[in-house]
Amino acid sequence: MWAGGSSTFGPRTARDFVKLQTFDRLRHFSAVRAPETHGKDWFGRHCLTEAANFDKLCGKTVALVGNARALMQTSQGQSIDAHDIVIRINNAPGLGTDAAGYKLDWLATAVLPRRLAVDRVLWIGRKVRKIPFELMTSGRLYVHQAACRNDLSEGLGARASTGIMTADLLLRSPAATITLYGFDFYASRSLSGPHTIDNTPHNYQAEKDWITARTAQDSRLQIVPTRVDTTDAG
Repeated sequence: MWAGGSSTFGPRTARDFVKLQTFDRLRHFSAVRAPETHGKDWFGRHCLTEAANFDKLCGKTVALVGNARALMQTSQGQSIDAHDIVIRINNAPGLGTDAAGYKLDWLATAVLPRRLAVDRVLWIGRKVRKIPFELMTSGRLYVHQAACRNDLSEGLGARASTGIMTADLLLRSPAATITLYGFDFYASRSLSGPHTIDNTPHNYQAEKDWITARTAQDSRLQIVPTRVDTTDAG
């Protein structure tokens, strides 16, 4: 179970959760499978709201850490860890290094999380059936609104990435500052896997343009550049 302030799942591993998913769905996921009936009420009772996130973010300095490979060629970890709240993406590759830092407060993810010792999980992905029931009822889970995801994807002309959706959420919050690290829009590819820019479902040029426009409009937002090793850019 999620235990006290440590927010760990005890002895269960991510692999255990995969094995438990079928059982948990049979017992508990009827609300998720049929949101048109009582699913929305179920989420309202068990999951954090956007307003609850905004309350925690109010007046805080926030670092959103992307998974660009080029981040590992920097020494930005100390700067990242100095923020009030550090949010990392998916399974937070690079965590625990001088390059990317050691602090992890919130996890924004669209995959089954391996990093469980966090204060809050922001489920950004579409497939809520992947979420373990024990995480759903932990009191530390936020499920992103489909309308926000769909609107952003429509504007980008492609499925929005977890990073850009999290940035959009933060920009609508009362955070004091929002600083992006490890965002190079696939110029150095991703620490998350072997994909190239040609075989991902996202439009990274459109996402770069979106972020560039928002930095001009909102003084709270800034992006810290990473050094790109062109030999690894694919």
